[in-house]
Amino acid sequence: TNTALAEDSLFLTWYTIKFKGKQAEKQWYDHAGSTKIKDSALNLVWVGIFACIYQSLELAQNVEKYGYYYFCWNCLSIVAAMAVTAAATLCFKYPSKRLYWSLLVFFFFFIPAMQLEPFTASCHKVLSRMKASLHMKMLDAELRHFDCALPGHSSMQILITWILVQPWVIMHFEHIHLVWFWVLGVLPGWAMLDQWMTECKVFPKPEMWWRLCLLII
Repeated sequence: TNTALAEDSLFLTWYTIKFKGKQAEKQWYDHAGSTKIKDSALNLVWVGIFACIYQSLELAQNVEKYGYYYFCWNCLSIVAAMAVTAAATLCFKYPSKRLYWSLLVFFFFFIPAMQLEPFTASCHKVLSRMKASLHMKMLDAELRHFDCALPGHSSMQILITWILVQPWVIMHFEHIHLVWFWVLGVLPGWAMLDQWMTECKVFPKPEMWWRLCLLII
């Protein structure tokens, strides 16, 4: 009895709580696994819904400002968001660890990609429109709220929000370390690829690294 109690007892490690007995921990994971997948999948459903709404608003804004230049890409992003939302709903009804991890990895890449060309206007496109415009109020708003790259205001708010919801979309707290790979690997990779493809010089490298540090904090 004392041995069973010792195996069922818990101890605290960095970022998580574990059982002292491996068998008890395995039984607990097997029992709670499907429930955790369902809860995480449901949160991914809401993330997908908000992604659909955001991309629909982005589509309307781009059509108003730039005509149908980004129309096909915005429609593609909306279809992709709807597809992963449907897949997350399926994962909620029929829990699947493989499907859950596939959806989570997709969102880790899709959310920063939504902030970049061709899903939104590049900095060169924004600047060319600003130079051709005669409305000073609109120019001022564009200058203060550059959203043509990842360091833009709205982009940073979306990235911060995605970081904050990680405890609800990641099944186990010991997997929360994956966020570091995203912050230190995926985001700088997207940012450098975007700079190389669009030759964007609006945000200098020191400012980009400073904003990355803010995300890390």
